[in-house]
Amino acid sequence: MSALETNGYKFPKKRIVINMAPADIRKEGSAYDLPLAIGIMAASEQIKPDLLPDYVIMGELSLDGTIQQVNAALCALTGYSEAELLARTVQDITHPDDFATDLEQMQRVVAGEIGAYQMEKRYIHKSGQVVSGHLSGAVVRDAFGSPLNFIGQLENITARKQAEKALQQSEERFRTAFDDAAIGMGLVDLNGSFFRVNAAFCELTGY
Repeated sequence: MSALETNGYKFPKKRIVINMAPADIRKEGSAYDLPLAIGIMAASEQIKPDLLPDYVIMGELSLDGTIQQVNAALCALTGYSEAELLARTVQDITHPDDFATDLEQMQRVVAGEIGAYQMEKRYIHKSGQVVSGHLSGAVVRDAFGSPLNFIGQLENITARKQAEKALQQSEERFRTAFDDAAIGMGLVDLNGSFFRVNAAFCELTGY
């Protein structure tokens, strides 16, 4: 759990028991790192347990993609009620441009080519808006290694993606205004060297 310490959390010295029910399902692979880490942080009171449903999203899918189990956070992310989600497949709520990549990774996990996978994935909110998540997916297998269902953990990164898009748009507006300015403009680093000039500056200086 060095990742906990890397991110500023403390690994508790006391013994902690985390319930990874159901007990008859074998637990293996990196897909369980997140719930284990969250369990440790909650048990050691480094995060508030009552806030977990708001930002930790977990769900189960059958092998054909039917949604089997969800929590309140997934409902909040997608805008659907639990009953509405359970009547849908993962394809129904996945952005069309991301479904093929997700499906390919799911098939690789089932085939045993990889133990788990992670990807940034877009979902379609009930309102039609696009929301974003960072998905960690894996397969739950029985005692004989046969796949039973998929399990996914999802971090809501919609706000971060929106902020990144806003910053990109702001930079594009600046570049356009800089390049098209009628007056000569140049940017200079701390050593006094130009690292960006516009056409008007080149025309003014002859370089």
